[in-house]
Amino acid sequence: MSNNNRKKGTGPREKTEKKSSIVGKIIALLACVPFWLIGFAFIKIGIEQISDLKDYTAKTKGVISDVTVQKKKKSAGFGYIRNYKASYSYEYNGITYTDTIESTNKLKKGKVLRIRCNPDRPKENYVKWYDTSGRVFLLIFGVVWDAFFLFIVYSILISFKSKISKKKSADPTDPDQYQQL
Repeated sequence: MSNNNRKKGTGPREKTEKKSSIVGKIIALLACVPFWLIGFAFIKIGIEQISDLKDYTAKTKGVISDVTVQKKKKSAGFGYIRNYKASYSYEYNGITYTDTIESTNKLKKGKVLRIRCNPDRPKENYVKWYDTSGRVFLLIFGVVWDAFFLFIVYSILISFKSKISKKKSADPTDPDQYQQL
């Protein structure tokens, strides 16, 4: 057969390009696995940390009694980060307990806090929002992270599917597609 009659995509160069394209997609899929596992780890840690709080069923209110502010220079050298450390007290079953909380959110003396404590061990507590926001962030970050990489994997798989469907819908009248016996 002369070069003029040869169909596009049937030469050895085109076949190696197709194979390298498929190999590249497989490598891309495998490269996504560690990133998916990282997202899964964030989700798992977030769920575990949130589920650790299930014993803290007693609700009470606490009041901030003392606040100290520490200024730290930002790493770039411009401005400061304020870290607040506050002592608070709360009452449960007629007994007053005290604890501390640290936050970058502004804390003021006299502010009322929503407290959850373990009814069996009331000294164990957490302040709603201040102590749970990081845990919720881990969970949300993990879900978004995994969704992003699942979208990439989905896109790669769709491109595989389109390659396969193009091979199946080839021209049946093309004699170059069939091997001679």
